[in-house]
Amino acid sequence: AASTPNCPSVTVPGKVFIAKQSFPFDHAPYQGSCFVTLASKEDMLDAKDVPRGSKFYIYREGNQMFEFPDAFGGTEACWVEAVSFKDLNGDNETDVAVAGSCLSAKDSYPTNAVYVNVGKGYITNEEANAKLDKFKTLKEI
Repeated sequence: AASTPNCPSVTVPGKVFIAKQSFPFDHAPYQGSCFVTLASKEDMLDAKDVPRGSKFYIYREGNQMFEFPDAFGGTEACWVEAVSFKDLNGDNETDVAVAGSCLSAKDSYPTNAVYVNVGKGYITNEEANAKLDKFKTLKEI
């Protein structure tokens, strides 16, 4: 059995590593890896700003193995509230669910995404994800 990695910080120019949204990821096809959330420095107002411009990756030993498709439809002022790793469709492959928020002119609003494991990576469907936006927790998603 593969040992669980400790998910060290990842350094990418123009991005900020979000430690509290990066997790050991020991699921096919990326066993022994890390699910990593990186925010965009140019989308953040300052270093303490909610990690906006969040994107998701799989890293193994400091190398990017996979970049998840955009979860937020190109909207940059979005961030992650929670992430879950479960088989959501009964195919014995681990899928990824993301509960997020985006900033509007007056307030934030929920935006959620499901990434389906297709064996070689993950895909998402923006139209289907839009139907999840009324939910606020991973359990509801």
